[in-house]
Amino acid sequence: MDIKAITIALEHEMNGSNTLNENINLVAQYAKKYTGAERCSIFIYNEEKDQLKSIYSDGIKGLTLHSNAGLVGYAFHKRESILENDTNSSRYFLKAVDEKSGYKTRVVLAVPIVNAHYKRVGVIQLLNKQEGFHELDKLLIESLTAFLLRLMDSPLSEVDGDESSKHIISKNVSVTLQEKFDTYLRDKKLFLMEDGNAYYKILEMKRAYFIGADKCYQLDASPKEINIFYFTSSEEFLSVKMRVKIDRDTNGVLVQEFDFQKKFVYCGLEKDI
Repeated sequence: MDIKAITIALEHEMNGSNTLNENINLVAQYAKKYTGAERCSIFIYNEEKDQLKSIYSDGIKGLTLHSNAGLVGYAFHKRESILENDTNSSRYFLKAVDEKSGYKTRVVLAVPIVNAHYKRVGVIQLLNKQEGFHELDKLLIESLTAFLLRLMDSPLSEVDGDESSKHIISKNVSVTLQEKFDTYLRDKKLFLMEDGNAYYKILEMKRAYFIGADKCYQLDASPKEINIFYFTSSEEFLSVKMRVKIDRDTNGVLVQEFDFQKKFVYCGLEKDI
């Protein structure tokens, strides 16, 4: 596979196409053709709703996922490409979409779309290559995300039926508290749980508590009441409501465990091993 030659050919074809949808379709077709995948989905992040919404998908139109759902959500929040060549043995594969569509997903390649400022924009996902995906497939799709970023950053970018595409990439690169916390989270380990969602582990608490990746990216300096999860002695994954906010020094989060506790307690997040 000559990735450079493929991207040059795609560039040439895109220059001859006039609409955003046509160019998105071209990227998807190239992704499937040169990896041998049966299906492709391209998701864009809707920050207001905290969802990954498809702007291209084979089989299911208007596919919408919670931002931390399954392998796609892990790739999105962790900004890492995920290659899973045996969904039958994966604890973390999200089966709900297959159950809804009747399509059987055997292998998955999920690649995050991240802009030059390291902001998460979306995910491109490929399904069911006959012999399984390999490293060259991953490198090719990572190269193709540059084309999607360019399309989404276009002043003419507007995908049919998806309002989120109009404001995908922020022109404002000022460092906010959330952006500082976002930078802090890059080095933290994400856990995919059996409920199909991605969580961060919070340390220095009485129990081993976890907070949803999606909730971490919604936090700011104002306290918010959210569910924090933990495992019981019987290995059930339960939740309790706590008030949580970002530490202004962005070294973790501040948590008020119970209503009667007046002070917020600092809690760090687990580092990658």
